[in-house]
Formats: sequence, C-alpha cells, structure tokens
Amino acid sequence: VQDTTPVPVCTFEMLAEALRIAFRKTAKEHGWKSVYIHKDNKETLYDMLRLITSDPETTLTHRKGIYLTGNHGSGKTEVMNHIMRCMTAASHKCSNISKPYTHSYDQLYDTLRNTGSTNHLYKNVIRNVYIDDFLYQQRAVAKVYGNTDSVPDLIITRCYELYKYGYKIYMSSNY
Repeated sequence: VQDTTPVPVCTFEMLAEALRIAFRKTAKEHGWKSVYIHKDNKETLYDMLRLITSDPETTLTHRKGIYLTGNHGSGKTEVMNHIMRCMTAASHKCSNISKPYTHSYDQLYDTLRNTGSTNHLYKNVIRNVYIDDFLYQQRAVAKVYGNTDSVPDLIITRCYELYKYGYKIYMSSNY
C-alpha cells in the first residue's frame, strides 16, 4: 500500500530550534559557556529563518534571498554554515525546504578564470545557492570567452536566473 502520509512542513520554530541546538553544540565543542547573539542581530537572524521557511505570516517571502555582510571575523560564515547544515537536514524531511548548494566565491572565481568559460556556473550553481565570501579579496575581473568580464556580474546573473525559477540565493561577504 502506498504511503499517503503528508510530508511535514518545516516551520520557523522548528528551524530556530535546530539552529539553537547547532549553536549549543558549537559552544560545547569549543568549551564556551554559550554562543551569544547580540539583540540587534537576533531579529535579523529570525528574519533569515522566516525567509528560508517561507513563513506566510511575514512579508519576507517575496525576497530573492539573503546577502549577509560584516567585518572580517564577525561570524558571517559560521552563522551561514549552521543555517545551511540545518537546511540540509530539514530538506530530507520537510517539503518546504530545499537542499542548499554551497560554493566559495574564491573557487568560483578561480574556475571561471582558469577555464575562461561560464559552463561551470551553469552546471554547478544550481537550485538554492549559498556563496561564501562574495567578492573575496576584491577579485572581480577575469577573461571569459576571450573577453575581460566581471565575475560578480556573471554570478549574479546566474543567481537571478535561478531566482526566476523559485530558488533562493544566500551570500556572505565583507563587502
């Protein structure tokens, strides 16, 4: 008999609790008492979780994704890595969360520069995308198809194409 049990939906509360558990685990691994999130950043973090879960009670569902900025060492990558791990775990169980695909801007830049082609972008930057350290070391220009081109423009264009198909884009950057 076919299983007709509906696939569960991941709520904001479920994702927030998974993130709290991940932060507690990190604190324990590092021997810290806890991970402190400043009250000004807490609401931003909650907005991010609402966007990811497409919480209908918010007006955030129309946004294309998240662009998280901050100074070097402020915890952007750490926070986003925790969120991406929680999303990956939820994607196996919940119908409203899709697995994110993580890329390093530095690796994307080097691949475009070394191959001189955008084929890698179209084969590997798919679905929901997280790009870490966007504009890393301000590396922005490369020869693509024999022309000097803006790598951030190529990546943003690819991400916008994905957005048109309903996928979300997540980025962290110092810029």
